[in-house]
Amino acid sequence: MIRHSLWISALLTLAACTSSPPPQGSAQGGAAAHAKSTSAAMRTNVPWSSALKDEQRARDVQKLINQHAKKQRAQIEKETH
Repeated sequence: MIRHSLWISALLTLAACTSSPPPQGSAQGGAAAHAKSTSAAMRTNVPWSSALKDEQRARDVQKLINQHAKKQRAQIEKETH
């Protein structure tokens, strides 16, 4: 019983932390605009958003490194042939 109440309290805590206020603006945007704005608000308001930003930054750096390595390999191939 205690186990279930701990899980329920943990889920309620997470739900309270991740909830965002309704988007402000006109209703003409439609459901797609509402979903997009809600999704963007959820990504920036979650407690772990800084970790997600760090992860994206790491992906961007790795992409840049891969591009640089590809250019270097192409240059080496060009010089050796």
